[in-house]
Amino acid sequence: MSYYRANHLSMRYVGPILGGFVVLIILGFIAWSGAESYDIRSAGQQGMEWMVNYEGNYGNPGITWALQEVYESYCPTPEYHEFFTSRIRPDLIRDEVIAAYYAKTVQETGAPFPNSAERGFDSLLLTVLYCDAGTISESVERDMRSFSESEGYELTHQYLALLFFKEKQCVSHDSAFNVDEAISEAAHRIQSQIGPWGDIYPEQVSFLLYGGFQDLVSQAHIDTILAHQEEDGGWRHAPEDPGPNPHTTILSVWALAQWADFCPFTNQR
Repeated sequence: MSYYRANHLSMRYVGPILGGFVVLIILGFIAWSGAESYDIRSAGQQGMEWMVNYEGNYGNPGITWALQEVYESYCPTPEYHEFFTSRIRPDLIRDEVIAAYYAKTVQETGAPFPNSAERGFDSLLLTVLYCDAGTISESVERDMRSFSESEGYELTHQYLALLFFKEKQCVSHDSAFNVDEAISEAAHRIQSQIGPWGDIYPEQVSFLLYGGFQDLVSQAHIDTILAHQEEDGGWRHAPEDPGPNPHTTILSVWALAQWADFCPFTNQR
């Protein structure tokens, strides 16, 4: 057999062989991606089931807000709506500050701005949420924008206030203020600070995804959330806590739903 013919025959089979390898690689990648997606979906569903079965007082308007975001974006079903609205009960609205959060993030009832919004981040977030009523002040806007040295919860709530500022179409006291640039800068600062596990971890991840900064969230961030899920489906506020809590759990579920674009609600009670 001549060299030319031998070479021609060998090349004749190289194409199919290489093609077979490519197909195997593609199929392997699809199988790997499917398994990864299933793990995320399964974790999210278990977390939401934990939320459904939780019988305590949610006690935090951020929990109901996150539940609403999951409902509106991923689970617009009658079953979820029944569950979601059943959690907005008068006994869960402990005072006028909590009621004011519910009014602007969930019910949109037009409740008046509370007189006692002085706890923690209340004065910041609520005044931005109620900017359509003309209650925002220059000092509050200054607090919202002074995030260059902020960390942790302070930074995430300033970033959230900026997002609300844009969503509510608030008017700045400074005509040169660029809210999009401020949001982006705050988001990058949050991403640079994501660290050890705690309640702040899924909050940072879910808030970045909510703000549209998918490029700042990696698979490693999602893997960390998955790694800290408890056997009962919930997530702990901190590793030393005795058990899961609804705030950390719904933030983790929300982050997974946003990352994998799926509905975690399965109507299991």
